[in-house]
Amino acid sequence: MRFFAAFCILLFHFGKDISSLQSLYFKQLFSPLNFAVSFFFILSGYILYIVHGENGKNLTKFEFYRARFARIYPLYILAWLFVSFPKFKNAYPGFWQDFMGGALFLQSWIPGKALTLNSPAWSLSVEAFFYLLFPFLAPLLRSASILKTGLCCLLFWAGSQFIFSHYVGDWRGASYFPLLHLSSFVAGMYFGRIYVSGIWAPVISKHSNKFFFASLGIWILILDLPAVVSYGHNGLIAPVIGFFVLSLSYVRGTLLNILSNKRLILLGEISYGLYILQIPVRNNWHTTFKKNPGILNDFWNFYGYFIVLIGFSYLMYKYVEQPARRRLTSKH
Repeated sequence: MRFFAAFCILLFHFGKDISSLQSLYFKQLFSPLNFAVSFFFILSGYILYIVHGENGKNLTKFEFYRARFARIYPLYILAWLFVSFPKFKNAYPGFWQDFMGGALFLQSWIPGKALTLNSPAWSLSVEAFFYLLFPFLAPLLRSASILKTGLCCLLFWAGSQFIFSHYVGDWRGASYFPLLHLSSFVAGMYFGRIYVSGIWAPVISKHSNKFFFASLGIWILILDLPAVVSYGHNGLIAPVIGFFVLSLSYVRGTLLNILSNKRLILLGEISYGLYILQIPVRNNWHTTFKKNPGILNDFWNFYGYFIVLIGFSYLMYKYVEQPARRRLTSKH
């Protein structure tokens, strides 16, 4: 699912480059695909709570922060350097402030700077904020009953959507501001708590595949609603995505065998690279085509780029992400 979500982001960003997909149908199909960013926020909260949210599984704050840093920063800063390096020689006014702001995960806090240099990196700026808060949010989520916690999360989500749509929706940079995405991460944590508690397990596990396809179907059906197109990026459909992720944890039989395929798991592992490297690889792809115009038509321009991006993401996963993570989390 992580790979599919990353592919949705690629289509949202670059689908317009494919002339064979320029019909109104495809434009409407691509326009809400930035919902995948919210999917990543929700999935992050869900997994983190399952792994670290309960008392017996907690790391110290330092160990948690070190693990999160090791997970995202090595490839993040490498992608940031890939995009920034060509500008070092002829830096525009304010370039070095932009460079340092992004290197420190600060770009989403600065109006007008969220999409600077490596534009997809804004969501990592937001994610870093979530990681900072997680050790403090987890005890809050488990301090009350699941019902009371659920009501609080629901009110927080509804309040966030109301504030965004009525007060700050037109503010420059509002769509990237970390506080307005926090409800998506918290929703993921809440569904993680539901999974850990097992309170819904007897019902969902009995009809797991039906719940999975039902939640997926609802998700697909509402994607083209005007409100979802406008605000899906900001967590409007977080409850639907959260239930989908929860149901995904209970799938059984053939569906489980398909989702457990080693190749699909590997694609999921390299999905972070697909997401954070899409701009630097695309920039170099465009440079190649400027030097060699007309080699490929636009269909292959996108899909050739996509294949190269997959290959490069795999290499970065194997030779950068994994070694750096082992080294940074080693206690020796």
